[in-house]
Amino acid sequence: MSDYENQLALQLKLTGHADVVTELRFADGRRFRFDVALPAHQLAVEIDGGCFNGGRHVSAAGIRSEHEKSYLAALYGWRVIHVLPEDVRSGVALARIEKVIRGCGG
Repeated sequence: MSDYENQLALQLKLTGHADVVTELRFADGRRFRFDVALPAHQLAVEIDGGCFNGGRHVSAAGIRSEHEKSYLAALYGWRVIHVLPEDVRSGVALARIEKVIRGCGG
């Protein structure tokens, strides 16, 4: 678990979301995990930091795996949003999550 996952989970808990789970496995028999999830809202947050430091997300195999993970998430009824580490630090991630939960557009 990354520092950003911990930081976002703490932000969510401090704003009243007691159901926050980090590293949640969501697909039976698969190793895929969400960085941060709010199961009561079937909302998951992926913190995309590895794309800036040459992590597995920039390889062809990593991209294929992420596409499969996104497909399975949709199949299981999850909404997934992607944020950057800077979004967690600045509070942008938290604001986006709140908007999705409230169903606000724009």
